[in-house]
Amino acid sequence: MAIGISFIAFAAPSFKSLDNYSDKTTVIVEMDSISSNHILQDVVFHNAGKAYECKELKTTLIGEKLTISASFKKFKTFENCYVTFMLNGQMQKVYIIPE
Repeated sequence: MAIGISFIAFAAPSFKSLDNYSDKTTVIVEMDSISSNHILQDVVFHNAGKAYECKELKTTLIGEKLTISASFKKFKTFENCYVTFMLNGQMQKVYIIPE
């Protein structure tokens, strides 16, 4: 009896930027080593102990680098912020550092 196990390996996501100048808050996250058939879901912004669902989501894949642009309601203050999302069935967490 043979059992096949496959692993999906990719680099940890990294925070790139936060834009809070328009009528929404947009977070940019990047990840390396992503295949072209990725599944991204359940993007949530966490701020001051509360969770907010993504209102607008855009992804760009160039080579194996995935850029995620996720927009949420506009926030006035930021406290202990991070974004969570599922990528290919694995939960990811990225801490946000406001500029």
